[in-house]
Amino acid sequence: NTYDAAIDLTGDFGFANPMGVGNLVFIDANTNGHYDAGEGVEGVTVDLYRSADTPGAAPPVSSQVTDADGHYLFDYLLAGSYFVHIAATEFNTGGPLEGKISVAGAGGAGVDDSADENGMDDGAPIINGIRSTTFTLANNTSPTNATGETGYLASEDSRDDNNYDLTIDLGFRPPDPNAVG
Repeated sequence: NTYDAAIDLTGDFGFANPMGVGNLVFIDANTNGHYDAGEGVEGVTVDLYRSADTPGAAPPVSSQVTDADGHYLFDYLLAGSYFVHIAATEFNTGGPLEGKISVAGAGGAGVDDSADENGMDDGAPIINGIRSTTFTLANNTSPTNATGETGYLASEDSRDDNNYDLTIDLGFRPPDPNAVG
């Protein structure tokens, strides 16, 4: 028709359902292996990487600084596999995690801060930092309030609960002064 010659109908806009990930950085003051009220750490820089990236060799996808409660959130992400990482500098003298090590064990996928934490243990965080286990964001597959997302600020993602994973928590503790090795 006469309008087709003047209008380009080949331009398509792709719409993606935004996804997100987040939750807590905490110091396990009572050594029970999970977050309790008041244990969040303010001012920790948390970096988000794609699963194949190497911190320091590749730039992070995004960075966030934890709030007064230790909370962080990466919003409007595309589907894919990722991990969060806290750089070694956060463990240096004067850093918010100075002298701390990861809580033992890297909990299960979709298990919230009220039951575990997701930091991969590393005996030298002051050299290597600490990263989470790898997690995958895919449309309508994230834990929900009804399927295990029950920890701190679990309802923050209620607007699109199954596209935001708020179970990626990193817990720390002081080293055991009586440990051998």
